[in-house]
Amino acid sequence: MPTLTGISTNNEFLSGVKTIYKGSVPEIYNSTKYYLVKQYIDEQVKNAWYYEYLFKATNLGAIGGDENLNFLPEDEVTISEFLKILIELADISEEQINEAVSKQESHMPALIKEHWAKKYICYGIEKNIITIENVTGDNTPDTFVPRCDAAYMINRMFIDETNHPNLRIPSNLYKYDENVSCERNTRWKAGIAFKDQGEILYCKDEIGQLYLNGAMDGTDTGYINWNEKLNRAEASKLIVKCKFVLDEGLEKEK
Repeated sequence: MPTLTGISTNNEFLSGVKTIYKGSVPEIYNSTKYYLVKQYIDEQVKNAWYYEYLFKATNLGAIGGDENLNFLPEDEVTISEFLKILIELADISEEQINEAVSKQESHMPALIKEHWAKKYICYGIEKNIITIENVTGDNTPDTFVPRCDAAYMINRMFIDETNHPNLRIPSNLYKYDENVSCERNTRWKAGIAFKDQGEILYCKDEIGQLYLNGAMDGTDTGYINWNEKLNRAEASKLIVKCKFVLDEGLEKEK
């Protein structure tokens, strides 16, 4: 186990390749360098399906645990929290965010103007990542985000070409043509990717794109549960699938 001066023992280390995107080519960091991530001491978490995604998402700085290092995988994610994660994951510049605030803030109700996520909400609305209806009326900025809305937000941020000029990192998601030849697309077009695929009422195309990218899958019993709320475990997987990172050989130190 490597040691770093002043580092708490409640940590794990990764060694391998890490990248930061600067322009058109990722900058590859020295593969002998160690990367610090939080340690989640609950053995149930370490044996869970999402631990691989949690580990990488934490290393990206996109998600973490509470003050006691508990991940709380079943806790649902609000639309403000998820929007903040996506905007920071995409490395949208503060200048771009502030420009959106200057355009949108005057149109916002007091609830939004006084909310901690005001700047993210303004940017999200300005770039059509969310709509004002997502955070007003029957909803608030603290409404838990359904899986279908999360799929829409990711598509707008990382897949749709309209928002790509604002990204300062390479996206790991691709726009799949409906005629692309692959097993997933065959199943999706046949309506048998999920048992409840025919019941999807909103954001069906966006869910389909995430399914084709391997970012959004169903339950062990074959359901996509499109309108259920997104939890932190699922969010960690989506985070990792969104961002292009060269992490081959990234392993936990013993």
